[in-house]
Amino acid sequence: MIIFYGMNIVTRNIVFQDSFVSNLLRIIQHMKPTTSQPSAPKSAKDKLASKFPGLAIPNDPSFGSLSDDKIEMKKEKKRKRDDAEEKHKPDATLAGDSVEDAMAFLESFAPSAG
Repeated sequence: MIIFYGMNIVTRNIVFQDSFVSNLLRIIQHMKPTTSQPSAPKSAKDKLASKFPGLAIPNDPSFGSLSDDKIEMKKEKKRKRDDAEEKHKPDATLAGDSVEDAMAFLESFAPSAG
């Protein structure tokens, strides 16, 4: 094979060192897929698994699932966030009283019609 490959290069009037040609051929042969056929897949599922090996890995049930501790931590964070929002909400009764007080104060400065 090396001789044929080297001759093909020589017939095109290209001159390379023999070590370069042999290394290049070795790299090409290493990259070329093997021609031996693996045993035929038994089912369509096996055929797909051979085409897409990364997708043929079964699901790991522990991956992505939340443990009880993580669920409790999320609930606690939500509870704290809700409590903080509740503290910052203005109380409806206080807001109404302060508005009424402000209106009464302003009305006291109004000229009386009488």
